[in-house]
Amino acid sequence: MTRPSAARALLFALLPVAFALAACDSGGGSEADVNNQFSFTITPVASSSDALQKQSPKDLNGYSFFVDTDDIAEVDDEAFVIYFNGSESFSEENATSGLFGFAARNSGQPDTGTFAITGGGDGSRSPSEFLAWLYEDVEHAQQTPHYFFQSGTLSLSTSNDEEVSGQLSGTAIEYRTTSSGFQTDTVEVSGSFTAQDLDTYVPFGRYAGN
Repeated sequence: MTRPSAARALLFALLPVAFALAACDSGGGSEADVNNQFSFTITPVASSSDALQKQSPKDLNGYSFFVDTDDIAEVDDEAFVIYFNGSESFSEENATSGLFGFAARNSGQPDTGTFAITGGGDGSRSPSEFLAWLYEDVEHAQQTPHYFFQSGTLSLSTSNDEEVSGQLSGTAIEYRTTSSGFQTDTVEVSGSFTAQDLDTYVPFGRYAGN
C-alpha cells in the first residue's frame, strides 16, 4: 500500500471516532476582539493529473481559532492546535460539518518563528512538528476534496494568549472521489491566518494514529 493510500485508509477508519469524542471546555475563554479570519489558495502543481490541471486555483476562506491544552486542566493531551472553520464561532458541532481543518502538534504553544509541517502520521513526526489537514466539507469527506499536507512550513508572526497569526505554506495530497474511483493529486496550499484563543479542545491525535 502506498503512503497516500495508507493515510487515506487511516483517515476514513478514524474520522468517525475522532468526531465522536466530546470537546473539553474549561469555561471562560478570552474576551479579546480578534479578527480571526484565514484565506488559503490551493493550486495544482505541474505533475498533477490532466483533469486537475484544468482547474483554476481555488480559495478557501473562513475563521481560525487556537487552543493550548496546557491551559485546560481537564485535558490530559499535550497539544497546540489551530483550527480552520467555516463558522464564525467554534464548537464541536460546527467542526463536524462544512469547511474544517487544523494544524496541530504534540507540544505546547510555540513562540513566534517558523515550524515544519510534515506528513509523519506513521510516528516519524517529532512533537514540535505540525500535522495539517484541510477539508472542503468534513461531513462529506468521501465526496468532496480534502487535503493532507506532506511538507511545508507554519510561520508565526504573533503568538500570545489572545492571538496567533502567521502564514501557512506547503505541499499537500488532494483526495477526490471521481466516477472511476478514488483519485489523488498534488497541490500547493498557501495563505495567512489570524486565530482567536479558545477554551475548547477537539482532539486531533486520532487522525494521525497517535
